[in-house]
Amino acid sequence: MTGAIPALLVIATVAFVIVRVGARALMKTGLSETVANFQASSAFFGVGFTTRESELALANPARRRIILHLIIAGNVGLTTTLTTLVIAFLGRSSEMSAATKIAIILGGSVVFFLVVRSKLVNRGLDAFINITLDRFHVTETPDYEMLIRTHSGFEIGELTVEPESPLVQRSLFELGLGRRGVVVLGVTRENGEYIGVPVGDTRLRSGDTMLVYGLERDLQQTRGAKSLEDLPPVVGSSNLKLTPEDALEHHESNPGHIESPAQGSEHAS
Repeated sequence: MTGAIPALLVIATVAFVIVRVGARALMKTGLSETVANFQASSAFFGVGFTTRESELALANPARRRIILHLIIAGNVGLTTTLTTLVIAFLGRSSEMSAATKIAIILGGSVVFFLVVRSKLVNRGLDAFINITLDRFHVTETPDYEMLIRTHSGFEIGELTVEPESPLVQRSLFELGLGRRGVVVLGVTRENGEYIGVPVGDTRLRSGDTMLVYGLERDLQQTRGAKSLEDLPPVVGSSNLKLTPEDALEHHESNPGHIESPAQGSEHAS
């Protein structure tokens, strides 16, 4: 059964290529290289797939398909590898001893390790994989939660403006949410109208849904606020500067009176 040992090395090479393809496919969905490599290896070998990144991966349909294929390929490959090992060591063969077989396997493993760690080999393989994935129309679909790198308490969430909320009928400039650590990325009106990148004079209405980014505690505090005093405090007000939109709105509401940016921020807060 001398052919069993080369077969084992071939299986290991195929496994490496499959994991590499899976990692590059995951990268095209917006995952970083480090996270994609870890998730592809975890899915293929069936270990360590319990991290926060894995939860985000499973929430994305394209990633779920990639990971499912890796899990299936991994289970088939693991079974084949174990079978080959059993054949290599227990199969009847008068041509070589067990020590020779072990030496061949170890030598082949060293060569395999050096090849897969080679930057030249990896660059060429990555280029080939990317070209192949593009030909099969595996296009990039970024996950914006991953791109913004939500961590250390920061998150993206939705905040619904309730009828009794202190946010109702007040502009974003009046509320100063950005200066309170709550960045408003967009506003969806109750009738479905969407306002992307809202400016300071955008006035909130009952039933609006805001897409916001900030610390979890600040978002929760804003969501549960019963009055303006309940909103998160203004952060670093002495170093704040008004945006052009805010400065124009403030100037129109106070004709003939010019304030410095810092003064305007303190007045708005």
